[in-house]
Amino acid sequence: MKEQTAAYLEKARELLDQAETIFGVRLYEPAGRTAYLAGFHAAQALIFETSGRVYKSHGGLQGEFSRLLRNDPRVDDHIRAFLGRVAAPVSSHATQSTPAKAGAYG
Repeated sequence: MKEQTAAYLEKARELLDQAETIFGVRLYEPAGRTAYLAGFHAAQALIFETSGRVYKSHGGLQGEFSRLLRNDPRVDDHIRAFLGRVAAPVSSHATQSTPAKAGAYG
């Protein structure tokens, strides 16, 4: 596993733990946003590991994630559609916590 991939996955785990804590105190919207960020980082990990590319926008990440998983039988349709169902404005927060230093794609 590439070092940056590991950093994305570590950030995803950290955010998911935070989302669980926030959910536990019944702050559902912030918990959902934080869980989304965890998914954003996990998707970025997959993309970086397979292509070496970094996407900073929701649209760029969503498109590449969908392209990579379109015909992959290991991936459930619900996971494949996840980023497409989440509101795009959250992605502005995702770019602020992106650990990668490689060239970014839109």
